Amino acid sequence: MQKKLIILGMMMMTAAMTMAQSLITISKDNRLTKAAKLNGKAGVIFMSKANDIVISSTVKKDAVADKAQKVGDHYEYEMILDISGGRDRVFNVSQRGTAISEKTGQTLLNANEYIYFNVEMVKNPITMETGNDGDSYIGSGNGWALIEFNSEIKLKVTYSPKLKAIFKSGKNKAGAYVDSLIVKLDSYQPMQERIKLLKEQYEKADAQIDVLIDKGATEEEIKKQENEAKRCEDAYNEGVALLNELTYISVKGEGTNERTIDPDDLLALNSKDKRRYNILVLSKKVEVFKTKYEEMIHQAESHKQSRDYKSAEQFFRSAAEESGVSAVNKQAALQSANKMAELAKFKQETDELSDRLYKITAENQRINKEELFNMIDNISERYKALNKETNDAFYLEEANRLQAEKSKVGTVFKGRFVMSEYKGGKLMETPISNVRIYGSQASVCEDMASISYPHKGETIMTVNTPDGRFSFTLQPGQYRSLIFEAVGNGNIKKNKYVSVENLTVDKNVKVRFPKE
Repeated sequence: MQKKLIILGMMMMTAAMTMAQSLITISKDNRLTKAAKLNGKAGVIFMSKANDIVISSTVKKDAVADKAQKVGDHYEYEMILDISGGRDRVFNVSQRGTAISEKTGQTLLNANEYIYFNVEMVKNPITMETGNDGDSYIGSGNGWALIEFNSEIKLKVTYSPKLKAIFKSGKNKAGAYVDSLIVKLDSYQPMQERIKLLKEQYEKADAQIDVLIDKGATEEEIKKQENEAKRCEDAYNEGVALLNELTYISVKGEGTNERTIDPDDLLALNSKDKRRYNILVLSKKVEVFKTKYEEMIHQAESHKQSRDYKSAEQFFRSAAEESGVSAVNKQAALQSANKMAELAKFKQETDELSDRLYKITAENQRINKEELFNMIDNISERYKALNKETNDAFYLEEANRLQAEKSKVGTVFKGRFVMSEYKGGKLMETPISNVRIYGSQASVCEDMASISYPHKGETIMTVNTPDGRFSFTLQPGQYRSLIFEAVGNGNIKKNKYVSVENLTVDKNVKVRFPKE
C-alpha cells in the first residue's frame, strides 16, 4: 500500500475569482426552448437590444453570427450548428468594433431544438472600492455592524433573506446616495464557528488515515477511515456553501453591472464596526476599427491574451476571409490561425494533465512519489513551452510554482524487520517486533551498529506489529540517517542503520538483524 502524498498549495492551481464584472451579461432563457425541424442540427438564438454584436463558438467550423434580425422590440442572432462531432459549445459574444466581449458557460445542445440566450449590454459599468474612515457604528448597540454604500447613482441593494439586517437609504449633505445595511452578527457567527469545527473534524479524520497506514492497518480499516474523512469533508463543504449563501450582499444600478461584496469582509466585522464601500461609475472605453479585418485581428489577439486559443484561431481565420484583405495580410492571418490551432491542442492536453494532478491532490489519492514527480515535471515543461511560444509570464510562474511544490512532498520509507539465521545451509527469516526507529542528524558510520551507541537521535516510532511491518513519511532533509534497535531481544547484539541523505523517491526495505 502506498501512503498518500499531499502537495500543499496545489489547490491554488485553479484561477482566483476576480471582482471585475463584464460589460456584457448573458443568460440562458430555458422557458423559450422549443423543438424544430433542423435535419439533426441544433439551433441557438441570441436576443438583444443591441444590433452590433458578433457571436462565435469554440468549434472552428461553426459560422459566426453577426446578422441582426429585428423581431419586435429586440434583435435576434441565429446560429444553426452541426453537432454530429459533439454537442458541447461555449459561445463568445462581442460588441462589433470594440474590445468588449463575454463568454457563455459550457452549453449542451440537442438535435432539432432551439435554445435561447438573452444578451444585455451594460451601459454604465461600476466598480467598488473599500473606504474606511475609522468611525465606529454605535446606533444599534452591541452585536450590530454597519455596511455602507456611497454612490453618485441610485443603487438597489440585495442581500440574503436569512441575514438579519436593517436597510436604510438616503442622501448625504453633498447629494450622494447613501445606502446602509445594519447587520446582526449572530445571524451568521454560529455558522462561522460551526464551519471551523467541521474543518477541524475533517483535518483530524484525514490525518488518522496516515496514522492507520503507519501502524500497518488492514485495507478495510483504512477504507473505513477514508469514508469517514470523506463524510467530514462533505459536511465542511456543505457548511461553506451555506455560509456563502447567507452572507450574499450585492449592489446594482440602472443599466449597470452587479457587484458583490467579499464574504470575508462581512465575516471579519466585529460588534460596532463600520465598513464603507464607494461605488464608482466607470467611463467605457470603446475602440473603433476602420475595417472588419482590423476588428477580427483585434478580437483574435484579445482571445490569445486570455489564453482562449480556439477562439483566437477562429477570429484569425475570419480575418483572412474578409473581403478586400491583401494577400500579405491574409497569409499572416492564416499563419497565426494555424499557430493558434497548435497552441489550443497543446494547451488542452496540458490542462487535462493539470486536471488529473489537481484531482489527485484534491481527493488525497495515493500515488507513487516518483510517478507524482514525473507528472509535475511533465506539466512544468509544458508550461515552459507555452511560455516560450506565447511570452505569457503566467505559464512560467505556474512551472516554477509546481517545481517548488515538489520540495514540500515527503518520502515514504516502509518495509519490515526480520531476524535472519542459517539452518541446514538455508537462510531463514523470522519477522520480529519491538523495534525502535530513530532519526539521526549524523551521517552513517560503523559506530551506529553498537547497541550502546549514545547518539541515536530522536525516536520516530516503535514497531510492534506481528509481521514486523512499518511505514512512515520523512520530510525533505529531516534526517541524515535512520537507526533500528531491537529492544530487549537477546538474540540480536547490534543495531542496523541506513542513510537517508538525498533520498528523493519512496523506499521499500527489508531490515535484517543477524541472529547471534
